[in-house]
Parts: sequence; structure tokens; C-alpha cells
Amino acid sequence: TPIVYHTLTTWLTHFNVSRKPWDDVRVRRAFHLAANRQELVELAGEGLPAVGDFMRPGGPWAISQEELLKRPGYRPDKTQDVAEARRLLQEAGYKDGPQVDYIVRNIDTWIRFAEILREQMKKAGIDLRLRIEETAVWSERKTREDYGVLLEGYGIAVDEPTQVIGVHLRPGISFKDTAIDELRVKQRATLDYAQRRELVLQYQKRMEELLPVSPYWWNRYYMGVWNEVKNYPEPVGIWNSHKYTEVWLDR
Repeated sequence: TPIVYHTLTTWLTHFNVSRKPWDDVRVRRAFHLAANRQELVELAGEGLPAVGDFMRPGGPWAISQEELLKRPGYRPDKTQDVAEARRLLQEAGYKDGPQVDYIVRNIDTWIRFAEILREQMKKAGIDLRLRIEETAVWSERKTREDYGVLLEGYGIAVDEPTQVIGVHLRPGISFKDTAIDELRVKQRATLDYAQRRELVLQYQKRMEELLPVSPYWWNRYYMGVWNEVKNYPEPVGIWNSHKYTEVWLDR
């Protein structure tokens, strides 16, 4: 029996909003729109990840996948998105498109992802120059925000909004927004699920407006379970123990 294994690992681009051209939300949005997430999943992820935004697709805090795939940046047909990205860059004063360094860890899968993204960016007029760094250097540059734009793949322990938000908004980054800060604090202190979910959806909407990060996918894998094993739960997360108290063997 095939089982989906949700790893709680998300891939995204971080923008340093204190550096040009990333201080202009129009440029960040152009980058966000130009990325073809379905192509990245197929070519870089071998079809395994799920296209996703700020919360795990299919999880208790995410919008529906049907709704997500209708949104600019996430929809499969990139015609309108690329045209809008070009328009935004023109409006922002980048008639020939910006040339930018993209900081990437020296890992084969990361490099492959970045190479595909670089070709996608060309369609919008963005010249993405890859800067491959060893992990120690990449990590230091990320911590010091010594980059303009940087690729990150990050795993979290539990499918819980405060942990995910901590990936988006690391301590020390230049990006600041009062509304997001208030939502971050308020959702953490809210115990009622429905009320908290609404706050988390508001957080995601605000993040979509300002785009301090641009998400691509959430990793997932497939595992096999013997047919005799019944009621096996779909694992969520790679570091947690899962409850198997209701799993039984049909023999």
C-alpha cells in the first residue's frame, strides 16, 4: 500500500530587502511570478514535492491546493505571470532587467534547482547569476544576511505555524512589517483552532503582498506498507515519533 510521507521541508528564496533591487516589492513580485513551480517540481524534484506557499499543502493551516493553483505565481500557465513580471520590472526602472547574484549551497540538488530557476528568470528578463558556496560559507552569509537573494531548503519539526513563520522571518533580517509582527504574536497566543487558522490565513495573505520570501514547494516522498498492515498513519515530519497505537496486522 503506498503512503505519502510529508517531510515538512520547504524550499524558498529569501530576499534581502535592504539591498537593491530587492528593496522594491515590484522586483520581488516579478521574481516570484517568473518562477514556474510545476516545472521545478518535475525537473528538479523528480515529481515528488507538492507546489506550495507559506504553509504545508494539505495541512491544517494551508489554503486548498485548488485555490492555490489558481493564484498568480502558482498557476501552471505562466503566460500572464511572465508578462506581468516584465511589466513590473519596466515599471520599477529595469528596462533591460536586473543582473543579480543568487547564493546557492554546493549541493547537487540545490544547484540543479537553481539552474532551472535561472532559465525561468530569463523569460522575465532577470539575469540570475549563480554563486555556489560551500555549506559553511552559505550558512554564515545567510545568518549575517550577506546576500541579495538566497536559496534555502529548510525542515521543521512539527506542522505548526509558529515554527514555519520562524523559517520565513529569521532573527536579524532586514524585513519588518508591523501587521505581520502583530499576526505572528497573536496567532501564537490563540488557542481556538478556527480563530488561529483565520489569523494564519491573514498572515499568509500579508506575506503574499510583501513577499520577503518566495516559496516553491514542500517535499514529500512515498513509502510502501505491507497490505496486511492496517490503519498505518501518513507520517508528517522527519524528526518526530508518530502514534502507532491503532495500527494492526490483518493475519
